[in-house]
Amino acid sequence: MSNSRSFRVDARVLLSLGRESIKDHSTALVELIKNAYDADAQRVDIEIVGDDVVDPQKGLIRIADNGHGMSSADVDQKWLRVGYSEKRIRTMSKRGRRETGEKGIGRLSADRLGAILDLRSQQSPRGAVGIRVNWNDFETDGADITSVQVQNLADPKPKLPRLPNGDPAPSGTEIQIRELRQGWTSDDLNRLAVELSTLVAPGADNDDFQIWLTRPNAPAERLQSFYDASSELAFDGTFDSKGTLSYTITARSPHDPERRDIVVKDKIAWKASSKSTSSYSIGKVRVVLAFHLRSAASLAPGLSLRDLRQYLDRNAGVRMYRDRIRVKPYGDLDHPEGDWLGLAARKTRDPAGAGRTTFKFAANQVTGAVYIGRDSNKSLLDSAAREGLVQGPGFSTLRTAVLRCIQLLEGEYHRAFVAKKPVPSAPVQESVPEVIAGMKATLEGLTKQLSSPTDPRKAVEQAAARLRIATETFQRAEQRFEELANESVIYRGLATVGISSAVFGHETESALAQVKLSNGFVSEELDDEDPDLEACREEIAVANQAIDRVALWGQFSLVRIKRDKRKRTNVDVTRLLRGLVAEIKPLFDAKEISLRFSIAEGLAVRGFAMDVESVALNLLTNAYHAASLRTRARLVELKAWRTTPGNPIIKLSVADSGAGISKADLARIWDPLFSTKSDDKGNLVGTGLGLTIVSSIVREMNATADVVGKGPHGGALVEISMPSKVGSR
Repeated sequence: MSNSRSFRVDARVLLSLGRESIKDHSTALVELIKNAYDADAQRVDIEIVGDDVVDPQKGLIRIADNGHGMSSADVDQKWLRVGYSEKRIRTMSKRGRRETGEKGIGRLSADRLGAILDLRSQQSPRGAVGIRVNWNDFETDGADITSVQVQNLADPKPKLPRLPNGDPAPSGTEIQIRELRQGWTSDDLNRLAVELSTLVAPGADNDDFQIWLTRPNAPAERLQSFYDASSELAFDGTFDSKGTLSYTITARSPHDPERRDIVVKDKIAWKASSKSTSSYSIGKVRVVLAFHLRSAASLAPGLSLRDLRQYLDRNAGVRMYRDRIRVKPYGDLDHPEGDWLGLAARKTRDPAGAGRTTFKFAANQVTGAVYIGRDSNKSLLDSAAREGLVQGPGFSTLRTAVLRCIQLLEGEYHRAFVAKKPVPSAPVQESVPEVIAGMKATLEGLTKQLSSPTDPRKAVEQAAARLRIATETFQRAEQRFEELANESVIYRGLATVGISSAVFGHETESALAQVKLSNGFVSEELDDEDPDLEACREEIAVANQAIDRVALWGQFSLVRIKRDKRKRTNVDVTRLLRGLVAEIKPLFDAKEISLRFSIAEGLAVRGFAMDVESVALNLLTNAYHAASLRTRARLVELKAWRTTPGNPIIKLSVADSGAGISKADLARIWDPLFSTKSDDKGNLVGTGLGLTIVSSIVREMNATADVVGKGPHGGALVEISMPSKVGSR
């Protein structure tokens, strides 16, 4: 008796790998066309034979290519060997194509299309081979796969597409499929045409692989993908292996509609998600995007509105191409996962028009493609099904990167729109205390003037009396408005705490998770007949440490809105900043971010302590987020100093070691709701209010704010200049 055994394969396994693993007949047909691409074919013909509605029993599907073909030995040792694929060993074809199929089961998709398969192939005009496969024969229960016979065809000669120069093709493969599993309606054929037209990436090398489709009662048509050059704006950018994005944005020339002008050419560093601690690691990626208005306002010459909308209905979406072959379903807006960037949801959440800084594209206004490769982007893995990629860290990084490109294009369109149609901006308004002070001064001046003994006595006395009453009224109004200003300070302080909570909250979340884990361990241990009390004590100590971390954040938050910070006073900036640094430093330490500080003695301003603290805290929060995204040494530095002895200007600066701020974003960072922060899934997050709060406070303090995209530590540098005016109002 043998010491070993071997697997046997049931014949029905082919049904699971073929017919039962592919969701529809279009996907199955595309799998067979990919085989023609891998075979170095220059042309593949698809013919659907039948009436207007293809009857399953009478219809026929024919696929023929002029690739390298197969010999009789290839059919026996490769095609009929389930799971075999030499593409795992030889990844590049003779024509330099990165081959797509590596599982060795793509040919089984023919079973999804029909019961009978006739395969004819040749590597030379004299070496034709033909076989017939009846997939229904594999449905027998208990039959071994080797017991199902495949018959040779009496006429093995294939009918192949000609070469591009018109010569007969010396090699290639022809497949005919009969006894179809389902019919083909006109809608099915239209969807197939759209899918095949986008199978190969658009570009100048499309002639290298031509796809021709012949429908019932119609001539053959060539299907190919292209992107209309008449878009409002077009984006073409490439992330290198380190994540640096080099890109250009072009627009139609106002003087020559056939020409496109470069309106932006820039290079920016990678920005990861707010929680990620890893650097960019998915490899080189190219992103090509185009934005269309879907209106007659900006049609290119010779293009009707109907043509534009038909084009967008067919091509809208950001597709993904790997080694020139499309990865479904990305970019198919009718598919649940087709809008993989969430453009529709973004627009629904914030439907602002182009005149607003938060303007976002609608999903059906964008066409585009993302180009990746199996060898250059190894962290982007195939899902277990025949469609899509594994939605792991690599996919999240890719999604974040492409959304960043979308955001850059949106920002440029907003700027161009405002430049063409300036949106009236609200006049710069004085603060409420300034308005009241001005009116009060005017009335006091009139009172003195009318009280002059040179004026007629009676009239002057009456006017002076009325004005004294008015002055008292405005003094009361000033007091009330001061109270309202104090409330505004509280709201700004609370908003700042909320913004910081979103950033630092990850530490609290992990601490609470640790408490829950420790409590669960202790509970289980105490339920045991012989509990390990020492282990319980150790676990309780771990939980207490986690609770201390939560308490630390709670104490930090509550201190921010103390009553004594809500009054306009002479603010001891030195003391305030040193206290803030001492309280916030443990939160930075938990993220392994070095917080350096240099705060001069004797710094003071007139204002609200909560406002000064809100400015510093918002800047530190942004720096914390930026620095946490880097794997290199993480650093945030805060400085506060007086410019020169006796100079009434106090400087406050915060610099970080993050990715910095791109030129495209420098003009928008103060805008309400504008944010570049994203989560682990690539969704753009952040309130976009932090720097808006800073800007509001800076205006009220008669201060100024300056931003440098690349500061001394590689990231952004923000510098606030405040008047050092101490005294009573």
